[in-house]
Amino acid sequence: MRKLLTAVAATFTLTTLFSAIDPNSIISAQAQLLKQEKNVISTFDQFPKPTGSYTVGRTQMDFKYKASDNSERELTALIFYPSDSSEGKPTAEYAFKEFQSIRDELMAKLGAPAGEKLFDPNFKTWSYNDLAVSKKEKQYPVVFYSHGAGAYPQQGTVYAQDLASSGYIVIAIGHPGSGAFKFKDGRVKGTTTEFMEDVTKYTTEYAGLIAPQMSIMTEKLPEEQAIEVSRQLTSAPEALKFGQYAVQQSEDIRYVADRLSEINSGVIESIFKDRLKLDIGMGVFGHSFGGTTAAIVSGNDDRFVGAVNLDGNMVGALNSDFKKPYMQLGTVQSYNTNAFLLETNSRESFFAVIDNTVHSDFSDSLFTGGNAPRGTRDAMEQRNILSSYTKEFFDRYLLRKATKIETLNFKNVEMIKKPQKFADSQSFGWAQEPIEALSASGVFDNVKENRFNPSAAIHRADYVTMLVRALNLKESGNSGSADTSISFPDVDPNAYYADALRIAKSLGIVKDQDNHQFHPGSEISRQDMMVLMERALKHLGKESVPGSQDVLKRFTDGANVDQYALESISKLVANGIISGDGTKLRPLSSSTRAEAAMMIYRAIQ
Repeated sequence: MRKLLTAVAATFTLTTLFSAIDPNSIISAQAQLLKQEKNVISTFDQFPKPTGSYTVGRTQMDFKYKASDNSERELTALIFYPSDSSEGKPTAEYAFKEFQSIRDELMAKLGAPAGEKLFDPNFKTWSYNDLAVSKKEKQYPVVFYSHGAGAYPQQGTVYAQDLASSGYIVIAIGHPGSGAFKFKDGRVKGTTTEFMEDVTKYTTEYAGLIAPQMSIMTEKLPEEQAIEVSRQLTSAPEALKFGQYAVQQSEDIRYVADRLSEINSGVIESIFKDRLKLDIGMGVFGHSFGGTTAAIVSGNDDRFVGAVNLDGNMVGALNSDFKKPYMQLGTVQSYNTNAFLLETNSRESFFAVIDNTVHSDFSDSLFTGGNAPRGTRDAMEQRNILSSYTKEFFDRYLLRKATKIETLNFKNVEMIKKPQKFADSQSFGWAQEPIEALSASGVFDNVKENRFNPSAAIHRADYVTMLVRALNLKESGNSGSADTSISFPDVDPNAYYADALRIAKSLGIVKDQDNHQFHPGSEISRQDMMVLMERALKHLGKESVPGSQDVLKRFTDGANVDQYALESISKLVANGIISGDGTKLRPLSSSTRAEAAMMIYRAIQ
């Protein structure tokens, strides 16, 4: 049982409780149960170079507020952001050197021996303190990061640097009581004994529940069984009690989010005046208990577009419908523990089950080492998996870009996706399969309130977006023969459909209307839909049968097709993509969203 407790503790915290329960054990539960004889860990003295093109700046802001329970909470925020130059400065310190001593003091209070060094304070980052914000863009999108239980805000530096180098502002929160951090004025705040005692109660309860079913830690259970097991684990008394800490931590994030408008306006002085892109919403992610916190923030606050959970257990969230996109990147154990979300969350949910990893492989411990356990997957490979999925998630749901979440392919990584559930599509039985299939591939991620509105007329912007995403169209690389700018005066370059429209125009699928307008909010005629569809298929080389205008004679209204659309519609009919209602094409009529989904679905079959 003691080994099992050690294993479970390593699953829920970074290393603090892990060392308290069994300081001599530095092998994770997953490694023990898999009987891995060799666990080769590469030695690093620095993080890998960030994946993006921006230099990464880092600064710090401290906050104090009264929480909903009337307690005074004082926290810190480390902010990673895009910059244009290091300005000749040295790289920023990774994490405060006092962490080790305050951790040892906590261990003494808990009656446990001091643990081994967790990280080298001189570990090299790729961040630079207090640089100027990059001038390449007017504003930058914002995502929050929440650390694991008993950890510190720098714990996700490798992922914060990757996102910041790609044009995101990442705000890493230091949570009082459940984390350890250093204020700007030099004061140090450690994890409380009360919090760690509650962690112990929770992990002890969890260990008792999984003892009869140890396969939870090493084998991916069938979905129905995983859902049943996850419900049992997340509804246990200590799990529900411990989950309240995540709710408390979510208040920390929401408080700082409340202050961002004041920072943007200059009421709160900082380098970020007018530089935060807040009108599109915000994202949030976290490791371990911070991932739990991230999901709760996203579900409770409409300003957040979705959450990424790095191997955290969703305690206190049983039966939750976040009504937001959710991504879980984790071990097989975290899938078995959180599978109930596949059933309860009505928006699209992604579960990446990453083999040959342990819990600490989802934090900076991949590189900083210390006495954190490690799986056998290569550290660089694991970093690339987590950074790629996280960036693609926020690119899609925050920036509204056409992304490749579903097509990312990594060895021994199983991606499970549950599409968004539309409450209003079941009465459209003839279109339900196309709607669900396209939703599963990320075509409809701008739909809100879980309503597809199948009977509503399709607008030009939405149709082009659906077409580009469903056919996985890419922007033309030949700038000499195609227009790669939007250049429509009636199109907001930051609109959710702007990226898809740019792609379609670069490929010659979309062309100027009157006075170079696109009319994004106007209804699109059926013949215009067919013309755009035919151009897209032609670009992909998917027209197998040449079309003759004679095929239109079978329709009583075939003569109503305008001259510019005759060739395109003839080809679609000849290839079986368009059949009208059997007797009519209705070329001049508008189309419903359900009909548009059916047309696109037929095209990709």
